[in-house]
Amino acid sequence: MSVPEPTSPATQKRWDTLSKSLERLDVQRTAMFGMPALKFGKIPFAVLFGNALVLKLEGDTHARTLALEGAALFDRSGVGRPMPEWVVIPEAHFKVWGSLAATALTAMATTQPARRRPPKKWIGQR
Repeated sequence: MSVPEPTSPATQKRWDTLSKSLERLDVQRTAMFGMPALKFGKIPFAVLFGNALVLKLEGDTHARTLALEGAALFDRSGVGRPMPEWVVIPEAHFKVWGSLAATALTAMATTQPARRRPPKKWIGQR
């Protein structure tokens, strides 16, 4: 699993749609391991891996997602050392990508410390 298959145009479109829908929630596009990723604050929670979505999940959601046909723990190295919180969700399950990504984002947002907000006054204003 160390080298993903090339991303199909259909999967790229699904990723772009998912990314745009989450950007309004203060999610930024970034890269992780050289692949497109989404982060909240400084921490990534979603990665596009070929034609699959990889999400950082926990608890019951993690277990239910791993039970999906074709789902597996993410082993970026390909040497049998998977990242235990990260689940690869095949394109066949793209209809649940959005809800699972929202769940991953919610978990991420509740575990990160409160983000600093910019001051109400611009610098130089009194």
